[in-house]
Amino acid sequence: MRLLHVPRLQQVSLPWKNGAGTTDEILVLPPGAGRDAFDLRISSATIAEPAGFSAFPGVERWITVIEGAGVRLDFDESPQVLHPLMPCRFDSALTPVGQALGGTARVVNVMAARAAWTLGAAKVLAGSAELDLGEDEQAAIFIIAGEWRITGAGTELRLGPRDFVLPGDGQFRLEAGAEQPRALLVPMARAG
Repeated sequence: MRLLHVPRLQQVSLPWKNGAGTTDEILVLPPGAGRDAFDLRISSATIAEPAGFSAFPGVERWITVIEGAGVRLDFDESPQVLHPLMPCRFDSALTPVGQALGGTARVVNVMAARAAWTLGAAKVLAGSAELDLGEDEQAAIFIIAGEWRITGAGTELRLGPRDFVLPGDGQFRLEAGAEQPRALLVPMARAG
C-alpha cells in the first residue's frame, strides 16, 4: 500500500447513518465502499446532544475525544465515560447513546472490519515516533493539534490539525512541532 494523505479540507461532511447528527468522512477503504460494507473507515464527528450510535456489525472501533470535556456512552448494561485524549475501544455492533459532557465534544473514529484488519492499541502521541511498517501492517494517523512532519520511504509530508495519513509500507519518522502537538496513532495488521 502506498501513502494516503487526506487533508482536512478534503474531508466531506455527511449525515450520520441513523440521521441523528453529522460526521466528517475522512477515509473509506476500499475506494467506493459504502457505509455498510467497508474494510476501513476513519471519521470525525461532533456530539452536541444525546444521540444513538449507528450499528456496524463485524466492525471494531477506536473512539477518541479530541475536543470538549468528554463523552458518556450509555450501553444497555452500563455507562462508560470517555475522557479527552484517552482512546476507547468497543464493538461497533453496539449502539450506545452518546452524550457530551459540559456542552459539545468532537470525536475521531477509527473503524475496521474484523475480516480485513486487526486494530492494535491506539495511543495519543505528544512527541515524535518511529514507525516500521511491514507489507501487512499499517498505521492510521490523525493529527489532533500542532504541526507534524512524516518522513521515510521517499516521502516528506507536512501535516496540520485534522489531517490524516496512512503512511504505507516502510520505515517512517513522525516528527512533532513545538506547540502542544497531539496525534492519534492506531496500528493495524491485515487479518488472516
